[in-house]
Formats: sequence, structure tokens, C-alpha cells
Amino acid sequence: MAVFPNVTTSTDFATLGYEADREFGNKTPPTGSGFSVSYDAATKNYVMDFPVSEPGAFEASNPNDRWLGGKLTDPANPGRFQAIAVTVVRPDGTDVSLPQFEYTTFSTYLTNSKIGYLAFGLPTAQPGVPITGSATYTAYALGQDTFDDGLDGTASLQFNFGTGSLSGTFDPRNSDWGGSLGHFDFANTVFGVGQTQFSGQFSAGGSTPFGSFNGLFTGPSAQEVMAHWSFPYRFEGGGGDTVFYGVWIGKKN
Repeated sequence: MAVFPNVTTSTDFATLGYEADREFGNKTPPTGSGFSVSYDAATKNYVMDFPVSEPGAFEASNPNDRWLGGKLTDPANPGRFQAIAVTVVRPDGTDVSLPQFEYTTFSTYLTNSKIGYLAFGLPTAQPGVPITGSATYTAYALGQDTFDDGLDGTASLQFNFGTGSLSGTFDPRNSDWGGSLGHFDFANTVFGVGQTQFSGQFSAGGSTPFGSFNGLFTGPSAQEVMAHWSFPYRFEGGGGDTVFYGVWIGKKN
């Protein structure tokens, strides 16, 4: 099963993600470490490791679809699976909700107690990051909050490679009821000339910066980006406080 058809040698992918409890209204901050994805050329398997699981080969039950649904093998019991459901999006192909990508994709998973979102891809080496000019990337969001409300939306990332600066916006949307969660400007961004990674916070209408995002370039010449992010949110009308979390994958316009 080929997620990235052009990857034919054993490869460790860059991986960014968040995992949280599935408990309704849980206030525990999401976990942002403990993720890895690699390709084993000898077995032609994608081996995935999440904070809640042991490393296992991903096996899809629908290998011809773009949205691949399956499970991870259980390393302690050959031929059996771990109690985790995993979805991996094949980056190539046409889809009304997601354009074609070449170097980056995302995955989701859940168990009885945990749910997670991750982006993984082929990281850009330092010589591949431009040091002159500028570029805008459109990123697509996938995530949820601690009340199990789904999130989608888009982000726009504007890099000035010559000055080493980053600005942008994030327009998250509650995908369950279709409402906007606000318009966020980037704040306190960190990026430098020739750097492969970037980070920042959000601001809404000049508010004090909140939340955070961390990302990196993917592709041999920084054609795409990926990141994970989280931000606190208060629902109007006494709906309670929550935290939204998830990932972006994007490409140069």
C-alpha cells in the first residue's frame, strides 16, 4: 500500500501531532509528542507510532481509496491488530475538500480512550529553503476540541524568505455545525532566513496572543508545509471553555 508512491527507500518522515482524551469536556491539555511515521522498504510497510500505541505497520482495509481506513499490527502478537482505528489520507488524487499534495499528508486515529491528529511528510533540508523572495502557502486544517466538536478551515502563511519573517491568518470553522470560530492573525512568529521550521501564536482583533502553532517545510525546495496547533476557546452563551487542537497541511500558491 503506497501512501507516497515516490518513496521507495526506507524513510523516516517528519511528524507533528496532538493526542487528547476522548472524555467529553476533558480539560487535560493535548499531548504533542510521541509521534513517528516511517517507511520500511524491505516489508513495504508504513510503521506508525502514537503516544497511545506501540509501533505497528498500518494495514488499510480499502487500499484503493484515497481515505485509507485500517489498523496497526500488534508487535507482540504477529498477525493480530492493536485496538486502534487509523485513517491515512493518500496525498495524491482529486478531492473536493483537499487538493493534491506530493510531500505531505495527515492521519487520524482513535481508541476507546484517546483520539489524535497528525501530519507527516518529507522534510525540507536546510539548503532547500529559499533565502530570497517571498511566498504564500494555503493550509487546510483538521482537528477538534475537548467537547468532540470537529474543526476544519484554512490558514494563509506568508513567508518573506529574504528577511526571515512570517505573517498570516487562520480561519477555523466548527465542522459539526458549520459556524466560524473567528478570524485569527498570527502573532509572535519565529522564523529566520534559511530556517526549516517556524512557530507562532494567534491574536483575534488585537487581543493578547494565545495558543500556539509549530511547523516545518516539506518537499525538496519547500513546496509544502505542515504544522500542529492548539488554542483555547470559550463558547458564547455559557457553553463552557474548551481547547481546539489539530494539524495543518499546506502548499505554495
